[in-house]
Amino acid sequence: CKTSPGGLMFTSYRYSRTLWVPGWAVSGFVFLLASFLKPSWSIITAQQAGTNLLIPEILDCRYDTEWIEFQELLHQNAILGFPFDDDVFEAADRLIARHLGAFLEFHRSKSNEFFHDCDRVEPKGVICLYGMLTALLVHTAYIRHKLLDHLPGPMDKEVLEHSLSLARLMVINKNNCLDFFDSSSWSIDLATVVRNLDPRLPDSEVTLNSRGFVQYDPVIAEWQLGPGPALDFAALSSFQALRPRHQQGSLGAYVTGTHVALAREPAEMLQHAAHILLDTSMEVLVEVVDDQHCDLVGGCSNTAQQIVPRISPSGKRGLEWRDQFRALPPVGLRELVLPRLRPRWTGLDIEDLLGLVREFRTLFAGHPIRSEADVYVCSSPVVLCRLLSGFGKPLLAYLGEPLLLGLDSDSREGWFREFEVMVKDPSNFFMCYNPFLSDMIEYQTGLSLPVVRLHGLYTRAVYAPRRSKQVLVVKGPNICLDPPCLLNRFSWGEDYFQRPMTPQAASERPPNNDDPITYFGMDEIAGMPYSELASFKATIIYPYDVALAIFYELYSMQMPLFLPRIELLPFYVFRGLHADSHYHYIDPLRQEWHNKSLLAPFIPSFGIEQWWTSASVWSAHTDFARFPHLLRFGSVSELFSQLRPGATDFSAVSAAMKRFNDETFLRSTAQWASA
Repeated sequence: CKTSPGGLMFTSYRYSRTLWVPGWAVSGFVFLLASFLKPSWSIITAQQAGTNLLIPEILDCRYDTEWIEFQELLHQNAILGFPFDDDVFEAADRLIARHLGAFLEFHRSKSNEFFHDCDRVEPKGVICLYGMLTALLVHTAYIRHKLLDHLPGPMDKEVLEHSLSLARLMVINKNNCLDFFDSSSWSIDLATVVRNLDPRLPDSEVTLNSRGFVQYDPVIAEWQLGPGPALDFAALSSFQALRPRHQQGSLGAYVTGTHVALAREPAEMLQHAAHILLDTSMEVLVEVVDDQHCDLVGGCSNTAQQIVPRISPSGKRGLEWRDQFRALPPVGLRELVLPRLRPRWTGLDIEDLLGLVREFRTLFAGHPIRSEADVYVCSSPVVLCRLLSGFGKPLLAYLGEPLLLGLDSDSREGWFREFEVMVKDPSNFFMCYNPFLSDMIEYQTGLSLPVVRLHGLYTRAVYAPRRSKQVLVVKGPNICLDPPCLLNRFSWGEDYFQRPMTPQAASERPPNNDDPITYFGMDEIAGMPYSELASFKATIIYPYDVALAIFYELYSMQMPLFLPRIELLPFYVFRGLHADSHYHYIDPLRQEWHNKSLLAPFIPSFGIEQWWTSASVWSAHTDFARFPHLLRFGSVSELFSQLRPGATDFSAVSAAMKRFNDETFLRSTAQWASA
């Protein structure tokens, strides 16, 4: 460090060349950095919450003396009021230069070492992920301040762009690497990271003060319940005219899909609507291609549970017809479709789609279900609705995945035309189970589909917390960190390896023991029936797409749910199918009159500009943001403080969820009856 007439000169730094800060700007940068760095805030928060937390070393990299020194240097700098310090910058620069190769290889290889380090006695420490992000943030802050004063070196802009790109890709990465960043003791938080790395922010406005996240309009972020537009039940009077027609006996429905929850929901709700509003019964046959969801929760059946009607089947469609309908063999959907499915990381391809449609329609044309069923139901992928269209029966579609899922590029334009024809056919009824998909389809096609929430009544389960020291964790498959492992590390501390390894083992512990809460990943206890899932104290959901069937199922069970704060949802919900750029195309006919001022709901995997421009707005359109009575957290200490005995009235939360379920069930039943 040398003094010069104009300011301070820092020479020969390894990664970024020369940095010069004019004397008049040093005090301003002290303020800038002081607002940026906050020492040990997560530890302080934990202490204030009355929770003694030991932060897992893989988050703070305490296995590496160089990272320890860098973290301590930042803390000491904070104690002094964050004066501009060459040592801080040099340490960040040195660590980036030393670990850049390993960092890039870690991301290129999609290494699992960081994931597995949580469950090791001695972590391998392949990469100090949170230390790298902190170093990159300090690094870019110093260089941007230099560029602001128009005194860049020959490579400063290039180096800055590299550092910004690396940091931005870490933030929008479609795995869960940063989910515990605010639970570590690194001296920045995600709100500051997001503001500092926003590509729209000019260097002149880089204040780096911790202002928190943007707050959302509550009209967007919440369901409108109680006071507000009343449900329009006037149309239900038309059902009276339908009743004489149905008094002859039962109705029949043929329900198809590749996602069992999206098939079981219409089967269940059609029966309820027919029973409650049409005063008749609905017989349902279900063919599901992929029962992966059933394998996860257990207890699934290929047919819906029959709801006893208030009237007895008689006449043309009496008991004999009902028994015959129930005994009809499957068409063979699973056998035809499953061999043609080609799953990708965040997508799905269908091999020889035209051949599949031709073969199924040939089988279906000669099958008795074709004539005996009064209505056909399709779900996901939407393109498989082709299998059932054109047979002269009403087609109901219950959509939950992207409109273009399963289509190749050559088929898109023709599919847009075919989809429009099916939606506009007055004998059909197309709906979505979540608001984001409805908005996305409208943006792509101009067609507005109603939203009918998933209730999951087929679970037949209600919250009954027998496992008072066990919490369920729902997480995505595309993971960098293991949330249940880290939560147990925080909870059990040095006794981590003495924790019960299964829910059964935890239940067998002596009563009134002093054990902390144990966290179990849903994928670790695959096959547990819904009735057992309802026995956990609560569930933590780390969303990994814009909607999840398990979220609605657990909500319907009145299970208290912990989710990340609304302002953190952009980090979570764009990790799944809806973030795949293959599904982000717009109907060519719509592009001519498309409102260019609308923010597109497309946040692709490496869409830096799209993430900063649109992610916060569109994540607020998900039910993860809109549903009431959800418990929110931003860090582990905040989560644990709400889970402490007596801290949260879970019974009251569950009762409030039930009231919301009851109200929305009335709306949904009317929608299904109208369909």
